[in-house]
Amino acid sequence: MVARTVAAVKRANPAAVYLCDPVMGDGDRLFVDPAIPDLVRDRLVPLADVVTPNPFELGRLTDAAPTRHREVCAAARALVGRGPRLVVLTGVMAPETPHDAIDTLAVARARAWLVRAPRLARRFDGAGDCFAALLLGRLLNGDPDPRAVARAVSCLQPILEATGDARDLALVAARAAITKPPKIFRATRL
Repeated sequence: MVARTVAAVKRANPAAVYLCDPVMGDGDRLFVDPAIPDLVRDRLVPLADVVTPNPFELGRLTDAAPTRHREVCAAARALVGRGPRLVVLTGVMAPETPHDAIDTLAVARARAWLVRAPRLARRFDGAGDCFAALLLGRLLNGDPDPRAVARAVSCLQPILEATGDARDLALVAARAAITKPPKIFRATRL
């Protein structure tokens, strides 16, 4: 159904942007039916303009187990070779990542960027979804890829900080940060 819908939208508006957030699992746990990763890889990734997997999902989509930034970029480029122009990896904690930080890597065919932010003490349900929405908004507003990723990370961080121990993301409490984040994390070229 998703593939048919994306194809129909692209036929009606070839300039439409499809961001595929694969939401299949995290850590070492698959959240969906075991057939879903292959369907996402084979049917949705080729249609996508942007894909936003976490490291676990990247591994499922590429049959790889990348850990270092260089390996993550290589696996992401394998996805770029299947259709999307940009793959953005969220929640990367590679050996090169300081223990108090978390990395977001943006990978295109010929370039890659890293945005590093402080690592918070807990995991947040919905953070990846929120990031994908913030990223898509920045891309649709015309930001170049590295700026869009940096701004999305910069907007997400205060939302997570405002959430504290609550279950639901503090989108309303942190709404000002969505348009004007208090701190801008920079994208650096890898």
